[in-house]
Amino acid sequence: MSDHGEFVIAAAIAGVVGLPCFFVSVRRGRHKLYCMKCSDTAGAWFPSQLQPEPPCTPRVYASAMTPEDVRAALVGVWELVEYRDRLSDTDPWNHPYGTDLTGVFHYQQDGFLSVHLCPGTDAPADAEYLGYFGTWVLREWRQDGEEIAGVVEHHMTGVSAPFLLEDHPDRPFFVGADGLTIGDRRTSIRRLVRPRLQTEPRHPNSN
Repeated sequence: MSDHGEFVIAAAIAGVVGLPCFFVSVRRGRHKLYCMKCSDTAGAWFPSQLQPEPPCTPRVYASAMTPEDVRAALVGVWELVEYRDRLSDTDPWNHPYGTDLTGVFHYQQDGFLSVHLCPGTDAPADAEYLGYFGTWVLREWRQDGEEIAGVVEHHMTGVSAPFLLEDHPDRPFFVGADGLTIGDRRTSIRRLVRPRLQTEPRHPNSN
């Protein structure tokens, strides 16, 4: 197929799935993402080979997803930027670790898991560091528009506080162009993004 033919098919697919940044080139049954903004490629042909981070938008896939694709979307280091809970849909949200907390979630390709959370400057006085490590398992998933929604299990081996071992392993998740959310979004939200190199301290008072 000519390059022009690939572009026409790609533009049609991109319009159907509603991806403003990418069009999809088709070649011998495989797909590849390109960036309409910078005209750069977003990685290797897949599904035979999973692509790395696209140049403009975090991992968004326009083709049929496989479990390997979903795991690849979760794997890596995520920076925690928001943590909030509430008892029910009608209750106000609360931030048990403050609004300027710091933390990371690390999902490794081999199934290892590590989570660390430090309270922010406006956290309640009794808020303490929370952390654990163990393994993670992708239990279920579905494609919901431009997002992937599902359940990932966190199986803890070591914890910073004994009560963490009483937690149920199920963690609902949503991953898309805006990042990763752990929680059901109704009563719990842990919002994460891919970390970026920072040349300045995150907090003005940091040393």
